[in-house]
Amino acid sequence: MVPKLGFVDPITAKYIYLNDDENSSIVGEYITYLLERKMYIKFLATATQAQVYNLLSAVTGGTDTKYISSSGRFGEYTVAEIVNDGDGDINFKDNGATIVLTAYSGSSTQLGHVLQADFIIPAI
Repeated sequence: MVPKLGFVDPITAKYIYLNDDENSSIVGEYITYLLERKMYIKFLATATQAQVYNLLSAVTGGTDTKYISSSGRFGEYTVAEIVNDGDGDINFKDNGATIVLTAYSGSSTQLGHVLQADFIIPAI
């Protein structure tokens, strides 16, 4: 027997089974929406700040400040928030709001540690 897998619908608070024919269209809508907006990044220690900035500014762009919740690591530090305020740099903060990495536009400085982050792309 295949176990029933699913998730809680945030609107109705009902459990939706992923492998249930009755809910296949509903599940498809949620998964499509999530996959269109979910992003995982990984930069090696040899990547430059400009490479990080260029990628993230493309998906978090605009002139309004974006505060993006994240789950990730930079070396030994937790990355809990990514902040793009449109001023030419992007800050990565830990759970205590301490900046653990700033990626500057045009900087050839290498990161020095692996950067990994998982987040939902904000609406621009």
